[in-house]
Amino acid sequence: RRARGVLCGVSLLMHVAAALERPAVVIAGGRESVAWNVYPKQHYLHTVGLLPCSQTPCWRMKVESGGPSSCERPIGNVAACMKQIEPANVAALIGALHRSQLLA
Repeated sequence: RRARGVLCGVSLLMHVAAALERPAVVIAGGRESVAWNVYPKQHYLHTVGLLPCSQTPCWRMKVESGGPSSCERPIGNVAACMKQIEPANVAALIGALHRSQLLA
């Protein structure tokens, strides 16, 4: 409850941050619907619609290839939709939030 903000994936932590009205940067990729997961004070970084496999949320559970619940575009052990979210862009967003006093 004393956190100035959180960085997380789609998880319980993002919901707790929303309940406590704390800012969050949520790294989501292309798996889940944006409309279901966006809260005020949260920046939801997603790639829904950027790849053929994520024109709609894909809901795939595993990155390993093989089986109906596996990612269609794995890059090593990471889904292609997650690889498109650059760490430098996440860091720049957190820096901008901090400078604008949203994380102060």
